[in-house]
Amino acid sequence: MKLNHPISEYRLVLSEWVKKRREGPQLTVYTEAPEYINWPDFPKPPPRKVEVGDCSGNRIFIDASDLAQSRRDKREKGIPILNWERPAQHKLPKKGIVCLRMDRLRVKQSARAWMEQRSRMGCRPG
Repeated sequence: MKLNHPISEYRLVLSEWVKKRREGPQLTVYTEAPEYINWPDFPKPPPRKVEVGDCSGNRIFIDASDLAQSRRDKREKGIPILNWERPAQHKLPKKGIVCLRMDRLRVKQSARAWMEQRSRMGCRPG
């Protein structure tokens, strides 16, 4: 990943945001918020030409959005994609909790403490 500013600038912005949040009203439940988050809509992907065949077998090109383009197609064309790596399901342990870390995969054998913490927070199993 390339950043367009030094890390210290990002850290400064984050520190200022944290300070502002701590000095403001402390919300304990989302219903205490003064307003809902107004998330922006997803931008529409740029149109692209797709080759298809009509009912007579003639090749035609139509405009299509980039939503259905596969990762393999993008990789073959040299378009950068995010490679999300996760272990195959059959390689994960049958018991325990999988903890993903930046540098390694760690398996916690006993989930008792985690389950007790969840129950203290009012979470139900499942």
